Amino acid sequence: MVKKTIYILLAALAVVLLVRHFFPGDEQKIRQQFTRLAGYASRPAGEKTLAGLQRASAVSRLFMDRAHIDVAEAGLAGEYDRQEIRTLALMFRNRFARLSVECVDLTVSLDRDQAHVTATCRAVGTAGGERVRETREIRADLVRGREDDWLFSGFAFVPVLQR
Repeated sequence: MVKKTIYILLAALAVVLLVRHFFPGDEQKIRQQFTRLAGYASRPAGEKTLAGLQRASAVSRLFMDRAHIDVAEAGLAGEYDRQEIRTLALMFRNRFARLSVECVDLTVSLDRDQAHVTATCRAVGTAGGERVRETREIRADLVRGREDDWLFSGFAFVPVLQR
């Protein structure tokens, strides 16, 4: 009897995990977009030019056709289309010989087809032969796309105080 109960509990747990994996909720989809963004923004050492172009294009596909970007340190403030975002992503990535980006501590606020997210972004890499380590707070707005995916409509970096 105890074995039967354990098998039933394990089967129920497996069903729940499978449903969550194959049918993620909106918050999980938004978190996945940040994981994708960090992955595409990262640059492995020795990356080929074509691979860099593909990753920059993948970054731009995570955004709406027009998105507001505000990165004061880079002099960016305004509306940018996907082609401009691809160019910006390529220029940013090309500054580094190696770059690892990670988004953590996401706070998601959902309102029907819109989401507001704050996150901490950590970037570690090599630029100009020197090791670079930066931490920034990100504020992003996302909108539900046509295919029930979430696309960035606004994106801003806010400096985080270092301890």
